[in-house]
Amino acid sequence: MPKVRNEQWLDEFRLLGAELKNTVISDQTDASIEERLNTALQNLETYQEELRAQNEELVEARERSENLLKKYSALFHNSPVGYFTIDRNSAIIDANLIGAEMLGHSQQHLAGKPLFLYLDLSSRKVIETHFRRVFIGEQSNDEVMFIGPNARPFSALINSSPLLEDNGKIDSCITALFDVTERKHLEEQIRRSQKMEAVGQLTGGIAHDFNNILGIVLGNLELLERMVAGDDRSLERVAKAIKGTKRGADLTKKLLRFSRKEAHEVSLISVSEFVENLEILIAKSLTASINVETRLADDLWQVSVDPGDLEDTLLNLAINARDAMPDGGTLVIETANKTLDESYVKINPNGQTGDFVMITMSDTGEGMSEEVKEKVYDPFFTTKQQGKGTGLGLSMVYGFVHRTGGHISLFSEVDEGTTFKIFIPRAFGEEKKQDTIEVIQDDLPKGTETVLVVDDEEALRDIAVSCLNDLGYETLTAEDGQEALEIIENDKSIDVLFSDIIMPGHIDGYQLAIAAHKSNPDLKILLASGFANKREDYEDGRNPYILRLAKNLLDKPYNQNELAQAIRRAIEE
Repeated sequence: MPKVRNEQWLDEFRLLGAELKNTVISDQTDASIEERLNTALQNLETYQEELRAQNEELVEARERSENLLKKYSALFHNSPVGYFTIDRNSAIIDANLIGAEMLGHSQQHLAGKPLFLYLDLSSRKVIETHFRRVFIGEQSNDEVMFIGPNARPFSALINSSPLLEDNGKIDSCITALFDVTERKHLEEQIRRSQKMEAVGQLTGGIAHDFNNILGIVLGNLELLERMVAGDDRSLERVAKAIKGTKRGADLTKKLLRFSRKEAHEVSLISVSEFVENLEILIAKSLTASINVETRLADDLWQVSVDPGDLEDTLLNLAINARDAMPDGGTLVIETANKTLDESYVKINPNGQTGDFVMITMSDTGEGMSEEVKEKVYDPFFTTKQQGKGTGLGLSMVYGFVHRTGGHISLFSEVDEGTTFKIFIPRAFGEEKKQDTIEVIQDDLPKGTETVLVVDDEEALRDIAVSCLNDLGYETLTAEDGQEALEIIENDKSIDVLFSDIIMPGHIDGYQLAIAAHKSNPDLKILLASGFANKREDYEDGRNPYILRLAKNLLDKPYNQNELAQAIRRAIEE
């Protein structure tokens, strides 16, 4: 109701009250007063009805506002994206649960803290500019590096939008964080694969031309050799030149083999039989202090490969293992059938789903640093002394595996050893290829137990958790042995410990298993590893419990079916 109208009615009531007062005092009567009083009462009733309608509208508006606030709050707090409200000083007003987990602190702890405290130093200037744009009314997008739980960095896309107050000012903004660490990791793997392909093409072109030049040089040297017959001094010079040219030709052949995309003489073979026949040659390539062990599957699928390329690949890996074990050690060669599913491909973009024959070569040597692992397949990269190697061995291995349509995985830790896993597609010969990788989820063993997943690789933890959740299990996670022990001590509802063996810190998977078993003897334990030799470290031990864990080790990589079966076996034993 308009304000003027309200004031007019109030004035009428005042006048009417004054006249009534005078009338009472003078004991006079005025017929018009009664009429005016009735009119005022009617106006008052109308006013009350309008006030009642306005009040209902206000109640409805308040309910709508509260419903919108509830929906916003639910969206904010339950979103799978990290959301924050930030004030003009870049301080956190509020954070949702995912956002708090990303920064590694509780929501209460983050309230009032400047966001830049959780940023890598290189990103703090970026965030200053980011919020400067937001508080002049612009939307802002940037990529920054955050320091997450236990000071582990993660890359994030940060998107902020200004929040306009009723007074027209911008005193806060809504900020979303998207963790893109895994995406950047996958992009890096793809870039590395593309780089290897480009290097291969370049190497092949150069090697082809260089091979022609060497052919000309060698031909002329052989002609010159005939021309200086009888001149021993000249013949000696020519012989050295021919020897050097042939070495160059051999190197060129390696470059050409690395760069070519197809094998020349492909045949259907059983890798287990092939390794058995090659075992003596491999042993002779190593020193007497290195023990060679084989674990060859009897029912291995066949593969279609160039036998010469496969022989070179195994010998190259064996020689690299020898150089990594100057004081002796063990080289383990394994073969197995392996079915890879979508969960594996998510963290190995160069891989494919399907049936593969897996060849594992694992040593107990010095291992590799992260910097070496990044470059290990690059042509001419070597950690050996000058003159001790060309740096083409692993490049040729990489090229051979990818020519087969397969891929190669590397597990290595300094002072722990190195394991190469080669995946070669199964060959079906005349048979029609069957799609064997799709396992109906209803056929997999399920459960409702609580599983603690321990792995220092976040992507591997996520895959295991996703697979187990799909099978009905409740899951908790830890990224190292110390964190896992703290969780086990504080949460007695955990039924199964599923842990990687090689982890940072002073507690590996076996040590974690021993401590966890001591804390809770009823706890079921399943260990996993990409290192074949780590089983051997404990199989000769005297503890029968650890011996059983070692024998039941789940080999990485595993698919959902293998994980489901292994977890169920661990629970029911």
